[in-house]
Amino acid sequence: MILEKTGNPGSPCMPFHLMKTTSNKRHWMSRILKTGAVVALVSALSSCSVHENTRQISPSFSETGVTKLRSFHVRKHADDDYNLAEDIAAELQRMGYRATSGTAQSPPGRVDAVLSYKDRWVWDMTMYMISLDVQLREPGSDVILATAKTVRSSLIRKSQQEMVRETLTKLLKNQ
Repeated sequence: MILEKTGNPGSPCMPFHLMKTTSNKRHWMSRILKTGAVVALVSALSSCSVHENTRQISPSFSETGVTKLRSFHVRKHADDDYNLAEDIAAELQRMGYRATSGTAQSPPGRVDAVLSYKDRWVWDMTMYMISLDVQLREPGSDVILATAKTVRSSLIRKSQQEMVRETLTKLLKNQ
């Protein structure tokens, strides 16, 4: 029997040494494709998880100014459907500060600072808070002294209380 040097890979007319090479190429191509698929899947999943926790202090204010604050009033906004102002005030109290909350523009008594906030909620099988932005304001003038923001996407979401804790910790303790 005479074997030709031409033919389709894997055909009986293909020389044995070429058949083995073609089989090895297929094996390596299969491994490369599988590895590429795994890398693509991991990068796609990791790109879907976002976590941001930032803080900014006004140039007219200082780090020591933040640490001297002991009492706060949390200004509740009209669209607060999740009692977030109360949760912020409760977390401040848990952290050892005096805190009140309410809808009044001015605090009911003397406080060191007023906290305002913006929350953003989205739907992904359940409603969850994707971002919380807290502004530390001077009572009376309402000038922003410092801000902190936490953003967490669906894959690494946290509860409302955990988002509040993380944002306030960043704002007041810079951790």
